[in-house]
Amino acid sequence: MLEDRAGKDMQFLADNTNKFMAAVRKRPEIGLVATTLLPSVPQQFVRVDRDKVIKQGVNISDVYKTIQAFMGGYFINYFNQFGRQWQVYIEAEGSYRTRAENVGQFYVRNSNGNNVRSRH
Repeated sequence: MLEDRAGKDMQFLADNTNKFMAAVRKRPEIGLVATTLLPSVPQQFVRVDRDKVIKQGVNISDVYKTIQAFMGGYFINYFNQFGRQWQVYIEAEGSYRTRAENVGQFYVRNSNGNNVRSRH
């Protein structure tokens, strides 16, 4: 695991990850190496007020699933049809994902079945 403990920018981490990956690929005993780092993909930090969520009777995992569906996609399940296995994902329409502020348009159901929306 590579970490930037100096607090430098994303380019610093990307450059060092690329150097590390190049060095690892030269090792004959390592068959395959990959990274999940995508420095060209925009990133957004989301802070969830866990106390507020719990007080509203909302399941924390439902909040994270909603955020994940909004920001990218969320796996639902598999189903079989036409002799093939298919995966089901949900995601927000692209027009709703263009601005981080739009996450406030999505709702999560609380334990009473009521929709609760995030407030900024």
